[in-house]
Amino acid sequence: MALVELETRKPEFTLITQNVDGLHELAGSKNVLKLHGDIWQVRCTQCGAAWVDRRPSLPEIPPHCLCGALARPGVVWFGEPLPKRIIGEATQAVKSSAILLVIGTSAVVYPAAGLIPLAKAHGRTVIEINPDETPCSDMADCSLHGPAGEILPCLVGSDSHRPKESDARSGARMKTFAEMSAPEITAMASWLRSKLQGRANPLVLSQLSDEELVRRYLRGKEEGINHGTRKQEER
Repeated sequence: MALVELETRKPEFTLITQNVDGLHELAGSKNVLKLHGDIWQVRCTQCGAAWVDRRPSLPEIPPHCLCGALARPGVVWFGEPLPKRIIGEATQAVKSSAILLVIGTSAVVYPAAGLIPLAKAHGRTVIEINPDETPCSDMADCSLHGPAGEILPCLVGSDSHRPKESDARSGARMKTFAEMSAPEITAMASWLRSKLQGRANPLVLSQLSDEELVRRYLRGKEEGINHGTRKQEER
């Protein structure tokens, strides 16, 4: 859902995926480029007709087109080239981007993996999110190691996955520092440094560890919520 929120905030956001399961669209993403096709699409091997079929099991195996020819899944099989239009749009999206998020990929499947050095060649910022190091880790400007499900909400959702100050009366509370995982702390610190760039003393900022920076941020948010709650009670 963090990627859906990012697209809501930044309509020019493009999601380039190697997944074929269609889950990004089900989650709400709209601007999706599927490099390896769509498993729910069926394509005729002769006339080229394509249609969507979401039935879990097909009544006829193998399926046939209305023209009588065999039909196949609309995915890219090993050894087949990627769709020219899709890879072209993906290439253009990377060239025109400001930041390339590389999330959960092994970075060894080409030509998709080639989009990472392409971004660097055009001076784009590359942020990698992956539980382990990959061949692109050294190339990335920032490499965050941990589960994407923990790191992305901190980077993209930032405050949205935490209760707002106006929610204090309802019993909602912020996650405390002790409740945060190491990847969450690293991700939030990275977001804070980006947010504070040009607004805070760079020397002081550089001397703060990720842990101390996040502690100070959470302490300030907690004090703000407590202050807001007291004001509501006084009314």
